[in-house]
Amino acid sequence: MNNQLTKKDTSEGKELYELLTSLPEAERKQALIYVRALGDRQIMTNDKKAG
Repeated sequence: MNNQLTKKDTSEGKELYELLTSLPEAERKQALIYVRALGDRQIMTNDKKAG
């Protein structure tokens, strides 16, 4: 995986951070759980392709 962030990556990250910090705590937790689940699903998909 490429660990180099582009200006676009940094800009999108800042935008996501601003969106998350503006949410009420309960909604922020739900959003983080959802994002982590998407990441887990991506890992599982990549593992199945590799195996």
